[in-house]
Amino acid sequence: MAQLPQSHTASFTAPVLLQGHLRLRRQQELPFSSLSSRCTTVTFASVLPSNATLVYAVPYGGNSTFDGSISNLPSLCALYFNVTSSNSSSFDVGLWLPVDTWNNGFIAYENGGFVGQAACTDMAKGLDYGFAAVSTNTGHNSSFMSSADGDWALNAPEKRTDWGWRALHGSMFPDDFDGVVTGAPSWWITHLQQWNLKVATYNLPNTTSYHIPQALISAIADEVFRQWDDVDGLGDGIITNPCLTTDQIGSLYKLYNDWIEVNQTSEAQWSQAIISSNESSPGGFGYARYFLYNDSNWTWEDLDYSTVQLAEEFNPGNATADDYDLRPFMERGGKLIHYHGLADGSISMGLLQPKGVQLSDFYWLFLIPGIANQAGSRPQCPRRSGPQTRRFTGPALISWVENNTAPNEIIATKLTDDDPSQGVMMQRPLCSHPKEAKYVSGNPNVTTSFECEVI
Repeated sequence: MAQLPQSHTASFTAPVLLQGHLRLRRQQELPFSSLSSRCTTVTFASVLPSNATLVYAVPYGGNSTFDGSISNLPSLCALYFNVTSSNSSSFDVGLWLPVDTWNNGFIAYENGGFVGQAACTDMAKGLDYGFAAVSTNTGHNSSFMSSADGDWALNAPEKRTDWGWRALHGSMFPDDFDGVVTGAPSWWITHLQQWNLKVATYNLPNTTSYHIPQALISAIADEVFRQWDDVDGLGDGIITNPCLTTDQIGSLYKLYNDWIEVNQTSEAQWSQAIISSNESSPGGFGYARYFLYNDSNWTWEDLDYSTVQLAEEFNPGNATADDYDLRPFMERGGKLIHYHGLADGSISMGLLQPKGVQLSDFYWLFLIPGIANQAGSRPQCPRRSGPQTRRFTGPALISWVENNTAPNEIIATKLTDDDPSQGVMMQRPLCSHPKEAKYVSGNPNVTTSFECEVI
């Protein structure tokens, strides 16, 4: 019996696919109506590869709730199994099969950062579209809140490989998916993680005169937003005058200087990296400690350029996707939507500059004002990592793949209090790069008040 892949020769590595959040593939027409009666461990255990073990197979009726928090699901068969990827590693896979609503398609969701759990909330949205949905734990178990730690990678090179590409699978294999949505891809992992760490060191130790406390981060963000807010023709921010000392302003100059290139208006998210505790850089410390040096006692004071050099040479888990040739995916008709928040405080758009991004008929880029990474977006914007962003990028990809309708612009929706039951707060057009949404006149909460143009 064939095995699920333990290793592959990399025929295709795409920077924009490394952390793609949504992928879909159309399957052949198959009978599916009797799935609920066959949703048993016996049914699926007999067809799994030899290195996969079925953990459970549970049928759910219509309007059901999964794990106490994901509700209003259609009838489905929920599967969970473990795949052995090496002699010292394995990864878990969640697979949801719709019983009555299958559209003969398959959709896969991934995680961000070091998160180690199946993206069940996103999988539920895949069921709403009619797809069979899958997600993995990327080879380890960790929650979103603890995802920056990385301690699971200590003395575990095979787990690093699972996280880097093996449990994500599709990032290196262009034949597996017809379409991909990728949000804020952190493709240059070996530099990005050192950037996170270096940013933190600019503001440490927290007892110095130049240290910027977390309470002042929002003031800096508001001032930057005030100065840039009306560039699109609409001033709708909150004006707050920051009160920083001369030494603290010196720290700001370092943050904007040569080691990094930040997104203007990303300041609101700096508290994730520039925070009062000496051990609070999200990802930077964990990557150096557990991925590079394999030493839990490594501290931020030891950072120098040799750390960056070591990361480039070692590339733990083969996570950096630096083969820029997307032609295999393009030539088989693949379609790619890439979106990135312009207020992203963790992954700068400057990451796209070393090789450049060539846009074409198969690759559409959308830069979203006000959207941060994971959390921290301005109140009037949807969260980058939340289901709202997927609501407008997912249908756009499906329409493009199924109907060949290219997404010249996408309508972004902000819900009141991020609660679907409270209705729509505002909508804005997202324009394909290099165009931007320019306010013309009228109600700023409706799309007709904006036009896409090169500014």
